Amino acid sequence: MNLPDQVIGLSDVIAISAGEYHSLAVRSDGTAWAWGDNLYNQLGDGTTTMRATPVQVSGLTGVTKVAGSYLHSLALKSDGTVWAWGANYSGQLGNPDAGSQSSVPVQTLGLSHATDIAGSRGGSQSFALEQLTTSLYVPDRTGTITETVTLRGYLKRTLDNAWLPGKTIAFAVDGTGVGSAVTDSNGRAQLNWVITDGPASRVIGATFAGDGDYWLSTASGTLTCQTWSTKMAAFDRTQRITGRTELKCRLLRSDNTPLYGKTIHFYVDGTYVISRTTDTQGYAKYPYYDVPDGTGAGTRPILSVWPGNGGYLPVDKTATLTVLKAVPYIWVAPKSCPAGGTVKLYAYFRRLYDYQKQEGKTLSVSVDGTWIADVTTGWSYNNEGGVARYLFNTTGLSIGTHTVRCEFAGDAWVDAGYGEGTLTIY
Repeated sequence: MNLPDQVIGLSDVIAISAGEYHSLAVRSDGTAWAWGDNLYNQLGDGTTTMRATPVQVSGLTGVTKVAGSYLHSLALKSDGTVWAWGANYSGQLGNPDAGSQSSVPVQTLGLSHATDIAGSRGGSQSFALEQLTTSLYVPDRTGTITETVTLRGYLKRTLDNAWLPGKTIAFAVDGTGVGSAVTDSNGRAQLNWVITDGPASRVIGATFAGDGDYWLSTASGTLTCQTWSTKMAAFDRTQRITGRTELKCRLLRSDNTPLYGKTIHFYVDGTYVISRTTDTQGYAKYPYYDVPDGTGAGTRPILSVWPGNGGYLPVDKTATLTVLKAVPYIWVAPKSCPAGGTVKLYAYFRRLYDYQKQEGKTLSVSVDGTWIADVTTGWSYNNEGGVARYLFNTTGLSIGTHTVRCEFAGDAWVDAGYGEGTLTIY
């Protein structure tokens, strides 16, 4: 019984094959090696010398597979090309320029995407399995920075221009991967991508990596990234102190297209109030602004600010808030007193609409139209604020009902006004 012997001088072998009278091997470094009969140059070392130990096949690198046949040999390289050497009297090398035989590898013509090879032991045939070629098309796209653009790639078989469904297309922008999508029945792959800040013109790259049936293909297109100028409309408002009004503006692209989902910052009289997002018509609204005291009645600027982003330039607009004085509310407590007696007159001073107690305001007090005193509002004994008090001697008043009037002349915050009550003398 014969026992196996190790082939001398070979290591790191990844593939082997046997011909009729010779053997072949591929090492992990992509080189091809052969040994055995070499009468018809089937070892590919440039000689016809028989070799009892492996000799490197001349000029071949990047080899992934070898195939031995009757009197010739084949090799498949990683780039999909097929190479052959040895006898060629029946055209088995696939290269008529090689003559009747070749002592070194020659490229088999017409094959560029082969995936497998085989020889015919005892015959003069060669076989190769080749992937079908594909073509990929990427249309140019245009979009606005910070917004979504749809990247597209169309894949078809070049043999008959049939669209290829179910194939994965990887997309990149300026060489950076942004995602992948699978082709539909029309060979179209679509990927939605938000355009990041960057240059105005970028390269869309698309790659089909290939599979067992189809060779890889790549294509590119141009992505034009827009930045728009913007404009804004602002709206004047009029309201009293403590009254409620709406802050409002409208943000538009330079071509009058409303801008949706953009954050607007509102300021009144230089003080930040709130930030609101534009609606589908480009309006940003805040309907709950209560006018504060500030410096009193007059005008205050309403500033609306869009700070901008990569796709839309910043813009701001100023409107005018006309501030009116608050409305006074003065209530005079009804009183009664015996003739010639002394009575404590009370007036409660508030403002509308928040009913804030008005402290330190001067009220002019009169009875039946005759001024009797000026009184400043303060705090009463029961801790009630905004109260004007005055002790009044009723000597000289006739029995009956008299009118007590408390009048406010107005200031920067509260309008002029008055309140009246009754004083009954008995």
